This record gives sequence, structure tokens and C-alpha cells, in this order.
Amino acid sequence: MRYLYFKRVVFPVVLICGLAAATTRAEPATHTVVIEAMKFSPNSLKVHVGDTIVFKNADLVPHTATEKSSKRFDSGTLNRNAEWKLVPKNSGTIHYKCLLHPDMEGSIMVEAAPSPSPQ
Repeated sequence: MRYLYFKRVVFPVVLICGLAAATTRAEPATHTVVIEAMKFSPNSLKVHVGDTIVFKNADLVPHTATEKSSKRFDSGTLNRNAEWKLVPKNSGTIHYKCLLHPDMEGSIMVEAAPSPSPQ
């Protein structure tokens, strides 16, 4: 009798709970790059695919955040207090600059999204 109870009730409940925990996905994170004093801060950032990167212009003058080589992204002109969001879809390193001030540069290392973790 005890064996049947374990086999028919306890084991399926434990199995379902274990599967639910194993498929829990980590929520994407939000990172902020502040543009101030003619620089990106931080100028180097590590994120995961699917995370959101918010570029916020806290400087007195307009800026852009534009991918350097193939221009995979371009924020357009960000006036003071303007924000622009980027959600990377592929892993790799992205080098970007301000088109209005080419000496302003930064990079984003995009890693694969984290594996689901048991809870």
C-alpha cells in the first residue's frame, strides 16, 4: 500500500515540481550606460543576449551611440536627458562610438543567455 501511494502520488508530484524548477529562466537584466562629461560610463560592459541596455544622455550636448563597423545599431541623436534602449540578439563584442564626437568610444561584450537554473 505504501509503495502504491509513493508511486502514484508522491513520485509524480516530485517529478512535476522538479521539471518546473529546471525550466525556470533567468529574467533579462537592465544595464545603464550614462553619457556624461564627453564619455560613456561604463565604457565597457558585459551583458547577456536579451538583456536591455539603456543609453542615457546626462551631458549638456547631444550624442549618439552607434556601432562602429557595420552600424548594426544607431541611437540617432540623443539630446540632453534623452534615453535609447538596445536589446542585443546575438553574442559577440560590439564596439560603438558617438558619431558627433568620434573620440568617445565604448564596448559591449554580449554573452549567450544564461541557462535555466534550478531553484
